[in-house]
Amino acid sequence: MGQQTMETQLDQTSFEALVASEVDGQIATDELSALAAQPQRWAATLHHMLDEIEDTLEAVARSDRYERNQALADLSEERAAVAAALQRVTGEDVELSDADSLGNGEGADAAAAASGEPEAELVQAPALQASWAPGEVVLWAGNPSALPAEREDLQRLIDEAGGSAIEWEKHKGAPLPSGDRAPAVSAPLTAALGWLVGVGAGQLALDAAPSVRWLGEVAAWATDLVAQGRMVPTLRRGGSATARGRQRSGSYVVQWIAAVVERERIRELSSRMPGPVRAFDPSTGPERMCRTVLNAAVDAVCSAGAARLVTAATPPVARSRRDVAEAVLAGLAGEAFAAAHGPATEVADDLRRWAAPVVGDGDVGLIVRLDPPEADGGWLLTVDATGVERQPVPVEQAVTASGAKAQRVEAQLRRLERLLPALGRTG
Repeated sequence: MGQQTMETQLDQTSFEALVASEVDGQIATDELSALAAQPQRWAATLHHMLDEIEDTLEAVARSDRYERNQALADLSEERAAVAAALQRVTGEDVELSDADSLGNGEGADAAAAASGEPEAELVQAPALQASWAPGEVVLWAGNPSALPAEREDLQRLIDEAGGSAIEWEKHKGAPLPSGDRAPAVSAPLTAALGWLVGVGAGQLALDAAPSVRWLGEVAAWATDLVAQGRMVPTLRRGGSATARGRQRSGSYVVQWIAAVVERERIRELSSRMPGPVRAFDPSTGPERMCRTVLNAAVDAVCSAGAARLVTAATPPVARSRRDVAEAVLAGLAGEAFAAAHGPATEVADDLRRWAAPVVGDGDVGLIVRLDPPEADGGWLLTVDATGVERQPVPVEQAVTASGAKAQRVEAQLRRLERLLPALGRTG
């Protein structure tokens, strides 16, 4: 049951991407079959997309930005496409409101007049928002009108999102464009990680704002990477230096980072990062923020697993390379240890060089293919390089080319030969 739940969690992002592809009319036959195998989930995802577009339409209609009319037109077209897809799946005929009346402001006025309520009563209810602070997840309540919500609203939204089991601490508040601060709470990522993975799986916080679901998607991706073994440890220095004996020493800590990360997926995630995610650090670019959150989530997953290991005792201060190596193995859960700067720096550099081929942008890669045995019983092994040309090319062709990519392919090939000694045989 646990394995099935994990697979569902990790597959949610891909499923939503397939649904979006079908809406756009750009989906392969086999992918369409995957959607058709889960009609209820398909319909629920379309309903969720439709709700998001409706919320955005209402927010844009109240704005006074010069591109408002164009945005309303684009959103209306997208909404119609999602509604048509929903009709194909369930036969449901979705009644859509008039986008023109929203754009002219007539829809809100008419609704207010019909209800007898003042227009202020039509302000959209606050939604649960999430922001990233170093090592923390900050939750707050906000709406497109940028009006501060009450703390009771925030607690209610957290309860509805299934996050009440986490020990949230009172936070100074999230900054709003009006200059006010929205009531907020925060928790370490290590404490909120399980809840975020559930959000990313589409099982929790279905009515939360896109910022919550975006962080959940990144958390689910991080667990996927760790499950595939796509992470490496690094050694980072922290704290101030102290003089002990003849060597200066300091505090060091092991941090895990993601490896073999798809560059295109990072860019796609960064392109749709909701603004509230960067509310406490607007100067950091979306792609850098995305990598930071992903690495922090990977570190949280690995640290939690390593904390279950039984490790040997280490010296109070690691003064040799061997002592530092043992301290690293004992500190895989992220516990800081003291070490002399000289040997600790050497070990950190060694780890950095060892991990360098798998923590870059990943613009080149290798595909290993083993064909069925031939008539003489021999197995044919071929290696193709990706990222050099538009299509994969034989590795022997890629390494003879000129340029930096050829050098990276050669470095990857050397690593592969150590993992697969059969490649070292002469043909």
